[in-house]
Amino acid sequence: MRTVQFLFVAFVFSFFISNACFAQKPAPLQQIGPVGKIQDVTDPSKNEESHINVVVNGKVMQENITYKDQHMKAIDYREDGTVYAITELMDGNLSLTNYRKDGKGKTKCMQILFNKTTGKREMAHTIYHEDGETPALIQEESVASYFNSKGKLTFKKSGEDPSTEVTVYDDSGNLAYKQTWLEAIDGPYLTTVEEVTAKGVRRRLYFRGTVKKVEYLKADGSVERSEEVQKGTLELEEPVAPERQKPVTLPTIKEPANE
Repeated sequence: MRTVQFLFVAFVFSFFISNACFAQKPAPLQQIGPVGKIQDVTDPSKNEESHINVVVNGKVMQENITYKDQHMKAIDYREDGTVYAITELMDGNLSLTNYRKDGKGKTKCMQILFNKTTGKREMAHTIYHEDGETPALIQEESVASYFNSKGKLTFKKSGEDPSTEVTVYDDSGNLAYKQTWLEAIDGPYLTTVEEVTAKGVRRRLYFRGTVKKVEYLKADGSVERSEEVQKGTLELEEPVAPERQKPVTLPTIKEPANE
C-alpha cells in the first residue's frame, strides 16, 4: 500500500503541475511541437472557468477543465477516442479513475479523501467487477471490504497485527458472523466470534481454546445477558459451527492492468 500511495502522490504532483500550465489561457489554437496543439474551448454556459484541449494529429488526447466552483477535471483519451482515465479534484478530494478499453466501464479508482473529522487525508482504492460499475474490493486504510457481482457486501477485514477482525455477511448483506484474531508467536488464535445462530439468536462468544463466555445481544448490540465458566467448556444450546472457528479465506482480487 505504501508503494501505491507513493506512486499516486507522485501522480498528484504531476497533475497539479499540468493544470498549473493550463491556468493561463492560450490562444484559440496554439501549436505545441510538430503534431500537437492546445485548444481553448471554454464554455461559460457550462460553468467552466477554463477548458483546454490537447490535440495530437487532429485528435483530442486530453481535456483539462476548471469549473467556476474550482472543481477540476482532466480526461485522458486513447488513440481510438475512448476514455482512458479521469482525474478529478473537488472539495479537497482527489480521484484517479481508469477505464476499460471500451472507455465506459471502470477498472479501478485511487482516491485521496479529506476526513473532516480528523483533519487528515486518507487513501482509498477501489477495484471493479467486470461490469465496470460494481465494486469488487474497496480498500480504505486498514479496512478492506469485498463485494459480490450484485454489489452485496460479502466480507470485511479490518485492523492491523496483532489484532484482526474478519466479518462474513449472508446473501442479503447482513451479518452472519464476525471473528477477532490475535497474533501470537505460534500463530494467530481466535479470541471472539459474534454471530447470528440458525435460530436467529445474536451472541458473542469468547474463546480461550474453547468457549469460556457467551454474551447474548439485543438488536442494538448491547448485552442482554451473559454466561461464563472458569474451567472446562461452556455448554451452549446451539453449538458454534466449526467453520466459524476457522480462518476465513478471502476472495483473491487481482489489480487490473492499465489497458
